[in-house]
Amino acid sequence: MGESMKRIALSVAVAASLVAGAETATVTKDLAYKSSGLSANDIANQNYFVNHFYSFGNYAITKKGKDITALILRAKGSNPLTLTLERYLNNAPKAAGVNAQDLAIFRSGKLKC
Repeated sequence: MGESMKRIALSVAVAASLVAGAETATVTKDLAYKSSGLSANDIANQNYFVNHFYSFGNYAITKKGKDITALILRAKGSNPLTLTLERYLNNAPKAAGVNAQDLAIFRSGKLKC
């Protein structure tokens, strides 16, 4: 995969995550789990709540020994692009109007810090 294709794939992945976040940003951070009568939207909201670690004020996914998070991107018909990263998430920012702060530090690939 050429460098321009890698950049396009990464840009699409980032854009998709931003759009998904904007679309479901109405999930509250104190979302209660319903015991019955779940709709598809209820399940999607619960999934968003869990995937964004809303039950935590601060959350970090860091390297432990040789273990590190991997992000694997693959365009149809091409070899996968693997990036490793650490993630720091603040679900309780002090700035008005800010829902969350998310920092990803890339440890491999062209985005490496």
